[in-house]
Amino acid sequence: MEPVVIRDYDPQWPRQFEEVAARVRAAFAGASLADVEHVGSTAVPGLAAKPIIDLDVVIPSEADLPDAVSRLATLGYVYEGDNGIPGRAAFLWPPGTPRHHLYVCASGNPELRRHLAFRDYLRANPEEAHHYGALKRELAQRFREDRRAYSDGKTEFVETVLTKAEDEIALVAYDPHWPEQFAHEAARVRAALGDDLVLAVEHFGSTAVPGLVAKPVIDLLVGVRSVAGARERAVAPLEALGYSYWRDNPNPGHLFLVKGLPPNGPRTHHIHMVEPGAFPDPKNEALLFWDRLLFRDYLRAHPDEARRYESLKRALAARHPGDRDAYTEGKTEYVYGVMQRARARPSE
Repeated sequence: MEPVVIRDYDPQWPRQFEEVAARVRAAFAGASLADVEHVGSTAVPGLAAKPIIDLDVVIPSEADLPDAVSRLATLGYVYEGDNGIPGRAAFLWPPGTPRHHLYVCASGNPELRRHLAFRDYLRANPEEAHHYGALKRELAQRFREDRRAYSDGKTEFVETVLTKAEDEIALVAYDPHWPEQFAHEAARVRAALGDDLVLAVEHFGSTAVPGLVAKPVIDLLVGVRSVAGARERAVAPLEALGYSYWRDNPNPGHLFLVKGLPPNGPRTHHIHMVEPGAFPDPKNEALLFWDRLLFRDYLRAHPDEARRYESLKRALAARHPGDRDAYTEGKTEYVYGVMQRARARPSE
């Protein structure tokens, strides 16, 4: 087995990534390709690493994988399946090219999100990157001939960093694939729960407003005939889809589930399950929660208002980078003000 060798950061690594990425992008000319991302330790400036470039080729959806396999085959890549990680396709690099690792993931894939969250956190926190480099050197010295032990030795550090990244308020530019990701997940939720329980599934929150920056988490508002019935019948099927249920939620009229909590993070989806009501009732949080579709639709119809909301979100994210509760609370007055204006002008 090839020994584990860690080298000092090489400023040529970004150029090597770009050379490979350029060939990949050319192979996808005229086809759907969301992005090519430089991930792994060679993507973090100053970080010691094994001298192997890691790339994530991002496609719009898993349905685009067969075409991606065919296009990469023209470059000499050999498809190796998912290597035990669902949703991530691995490829052997072409003969005669510098060794590198190439993976294909659908946009929004949890493994892709983990790669990007870990990379971005280390880029933004050089001290953590320094600690990671020291750990890797120590492990490489101890387990030079045992790659499995070397990788296992990094796990605790990696999961700790991902947990820290999860707590940060990270806003990203609007992704035009978010509606498609919502539609895909909504279909899975409906299939798992059945139409006898689910009345409606709506995309809401910032990822539902074209052009608006957002935390890259898809929010699904699920209207059910009975929250009590959903608590009995919906939790187990949704947990089978990878969701975690917040059993200590103090609001009995709102079931909240998250896909991608640590150590399986970063989070990718939220499900808010409520009973929809015909009229907003300030004393009934479930009805008021469903009424938030007014907020979504008002921002969609008023781009200037969406820009004001974006400015507020950026300011709050800068002020409360690691405090989700403070960030959310800081938006509350604005959100309810917009909802009141939307109710006053329902014809708009």
